[in-house]
Amino acid sequence: MHAFAFALLSALVLPPRRLLRALACAGWVLADLLFELGQHPALAAPLSRGLEALLPAAVAAPLARYFQAGTFDVADLAAALLGGMGAWLLLHGTATAGETGHAA
Repeated sequence: MHAFAFALLSALVLPPRRLLRALACAGWVLADLLFELGQHPALAAPLSRGLEALLPAAVAAPLARYFQAGTFDVADLAAALLGGMGAWLLLHGTATAGETGHAA
């Protein structure tokens, strides 16, 4: 859901170019996937320690809590991928002739 909604919101503020729309979709999918993977039991503790070592406590502490208290779910990975693809399909379907290089 996040990848879908944020990709569409990003497309609203970007110049109307297919490449930028695709990058917005891919970027939000990547963000969703990374945040979900960070909740995996094998990654949450080491990631949290790394964040706490690298970032100021005011930034690291909430992120560390997010990863350690979160629940990893493969379905969330699938939802991120499907959301990004859905946003791309919607944005691709609404592209204008000037964006695609083809006559309408």
